Amino acid sequence: MGADEEGVGELYEALLCARPEIELRTVGLYLRRFHAFAKKFGCIPDPDWGELPVGEVSISVCPAYIRESDYLDALNLLKVSEPQYGKELVSLASMTLLLAYRYGLRASEALGLTRADWVGETYPLLLVRNNVLRKLKTKAGRRLVPTLFEMTSIELKLISETIVKSEANHGDCRNVPVLGTKVSSATTIGRIRKLVITALRLVTGNPTTVIHSARHSFAMRVLDSMLDASSGDKRSRLDVPVNGEMRDRVLGDARQSRRTLWGVARLLGHASPSTSVGTYAHILDRWLSEYISTDVTRRTRGTLLDGAYDLDAVSRLEKHECHIEGEHPIAVTVGGLVRLARLISRGVSESRAALGLDIPEVISKEIVIGLERVFRVSAKRQERERPLPELMRSITDEQWESLIAFADSLELSNDINWIKVPTALELANLLGPQRHLVMWREEHFQWAGQIAKSLCLHKTDASLLSTPALSAKQRTWIDKYDLSRLVAEGSSGTQLDTVRAEGQSTVVVERAVLALSQNKARAVSNRMLMSAMVIAWSGAVSQGRVKEDSICLADVV
Repeated sequence: MGADEEGVGELYEALLCARPEIELRTVGLYLRRFHAFAKKFGCIPDPDWGELPVGEVSISVCPAYIRESDYLDALNLLKVSEPQYGKELVSLASMTLLLAYRYGLRASEALGLTRADWVGETYPLLLVRNNVLRKLKTKAGRRLVPTLFEMTSIELKLISETIVKSEANHGDCRNVPVLGTKVSSATTIGRIRKLVITALRLVTGNPTTVIHSARHSFAMRVLDSMLDASSGDKRSRLDVPVNGEMRDRVLGDARQSRRTLWGVARLLGHASPSTSVGTYAHILDRWLSEYISTDVTRRTRGTLLDGAYDLDAVSRLEKHECHIEGEHPIAVTVGGLVRLARLISRGVSESRAALGLDIPEVISKEIVIGLERVFRVSAKRQERERPLPELMRSITDEQWESLIAFADSLELSNDINWIKVPTALELANLLGPQRHLVMWREEHFQWAGQIAKSLCLHKTDASLLSTPALSAKQRTWIDKYDLSRLVAEGSSGTQLDTVRAEGQSTVVVERAVLALSQNKARAVSNRMLMSAMVIAWSGAVSQGRVKEDSICLADVV
């Protein structure tokens, strides 16, 4: 009951394949009668009859063209809906629509792409094939789909964000969904389909538009450029210019030939050009008009056929106008900043990683400088001149994935009355060669207390050590910020990291440190991971305070 048009089509195809000995035309007629009954009582959507092997009865042309301006409006409308549905779901819906409109993929094919199927960066070659996530609808569906159309800046940013997030989440693993593991959930897939269909229907004003309409639009744009008039006229029959290089890109030859329609069929994953032309080409009348003389002396008006609709008499639905009236504050999370650190460790440039993860440049630069400071101070003297990715190489993919999952589960409190809001640079300066978090001022103790609370640290996970010269006032801060539960006993012989106060040449003697204990069972299993987590936490906290100050303005916008 909850299936979409593709789901219904796959179910009907399975029924047809189960009884191949029955004459297809007869089966098609009975199947249409059953569908009419089911649609009436079960609100089931129409499948794409042209893709079902039911003989001549399958010829059914249903206009489904989406103009490029409407497609771009749909992307903008999805972007506007981020505060309501969440950035992650909207990004998945936008990528599904992009892959259907720009590459002609079915929704199931788009959601089933793995990282191994995506060749290249922002202008990829897509491999549509069987993989660990799904099986193709037909053998003919196995194909290569190149990038045939120019992208807008919005689309390029969307693709870049998707690829960068995939690398940040999964490292070198190639058998994972390029759109993320959440597309493996049937519930999420249903929400994505509903979101895309709603956006398309609002911008087109057509209540029957579905995701598959974007695939039809791709087919018509390709056909329009591939089947230009033999006279060399490059006039488009659609709302976009003809791509003069289309035949050369698809066939490797710019000349018109018998291979043209077969090239279109293979690009769409059809077993025969008859499906491509008979079901997907909704502008045949415009092509035919080029070969019909318009030099007539009198315009004839015939009577309307019985049972036909007079489309000229039907009122048009108003198109939904969408505008992005203002930018909402970017929500930077601890998980997002840990992903940034992982990408930096893989050698990805700071600008590309920040753009892909939608992290403000100011925050990303601060995080990278903080990581540089911590990992160089703690490195061996002969290794301190090495690039940062080499210094972070010892963190494994398994450790990163565990750390990201833990960071995503953290919830930061917005009602803390900070003495001073922590920043990544300030906390990086408090981490010494042994990656002890050094404290001597009240705000340092407050930061350490909140870190211990956020990371759920217990006495078995971390220890609070201090010098004998620790003042009475500093000891009251230990109690005030709930650090007394972590105080270690018998730590007089432990060497504590040293620190020099700003503008002073002498070492701070009255100090305490928070030292993490090794524990492989925890996500933050060692001090190297602790350093990355502390810097990410401070970046999220400092940006959260900026976002909190911007809430009123965002609400007004």
